[in-house]
Amino acid sequence: MSLFTFSIASVIVLLGYGKLFRPNFVEFNVLLEAEAILLGTFCLTSIILLIFFPIWLLEDSGVVSYRVYPEERMPIDIQGAHSLYLHLLLGYAGISTILTLVNYIIKIFNILPLSDPAILIPIVLIALPFVITGLFSLPIFLYERLFQRIHKRLLSHLSPSDYPAIQIPTFEEIEDPKTYL
Repeated sequence: MSLFTFSIASVIVLLGYGKLFRPNFVEFNVLLEAEAILLGTFCLTSIILLIFFPIWLLEDSGVVSYRVYPEERMPIDIQGAHSLYLHLLLGYAGISTILTLVNYIIKIFNILPLSDPAILIPIVLIALPFVITGLFSLPIFLYERLFQRIHKRLLSHLSPSDYPAIQIPTFEEIEDPKTYL
């Protein structure tokens, strides 16, 4: 989540909307861009929690999806319904964070000497995805503490929907996929 927050803030700043986070924002000033990303990451933390909360609920609901590969020698792929969204967000977050950090490391260290005090901003920017992880720890802790109540409420909403009980097939049933679809 922290990488995703960092990457969303950097995309917003790189698209030219850094004034949302820093009023005196000037484009093409690397230090001001770094400050805008820093402030944007802290501002977007609560919004990103709202994006990940439904993924957590899907993960804890027990709803799973599975794919069968009858023509290939592959086992049945059983995973949570949330995994598609989660893998998409995590893949984007990892790649964009690496690209953003490499971009700013190259830009800043070519402009500033290591003896300049302004170099502290890029160093904080590099450590920022790890610092933001601490901000997410309290909501995750609260979610885990309230998990039983959330889970009961979620199951009460799922039970009237008549979701069929998912039966995982035995090894002998794998040859004929129609028996368990």
